[in-house]
This record gives sequence, C-alpha cells and structure tokens, in this order.
Amino acid sequence: MEKLKPLSVAVDKVRPLLFGESYESRMILDHVITGRDNVIQINHGTVKAGYALGGGVHEDDEIYYILS
Repeated sequence: MEKLKPLSVAVDKVRPLLFGESYESRMILDHVITGRDNVIQINHGTVKAGYALGGGVHEDDEIYYILS
C-alpha cells in the first residue's frame, strides 16, 4: 500500500458539528479524507467553559488529549 502524503489541516477552516451549545467537533482525519478504510479517526473537540461531556459508550477505544 502506498504511503499517505503529509496532510496539514487548518482546524478553524473545518466546519464544526454542533452538539447543543456546549460541544463542537471538527473532523480532522477519517476514511473519507484519506480515501482508505481502517484509518484512525481524529476529531478536534471543544467543550464550552462550565460544561462537561456526558460520556457516551463507543465500540472502539478513544484517546483524549486535553490542552486546557
């Protein structure tokens, strides 16, 4: 399989999915962007100050990298 070319994404240019007034998610990398199956999915999520995520259940593992 051919290596993927490096990808630079301007997060502020990606249209967010809005989940109420407290959370938004921007898709940074997935199978649509890469054109390949079985790639890691990366989202840039923002939780509004004073709110918390409800904690859903997913079939796959998730990793959270919290900046502040």
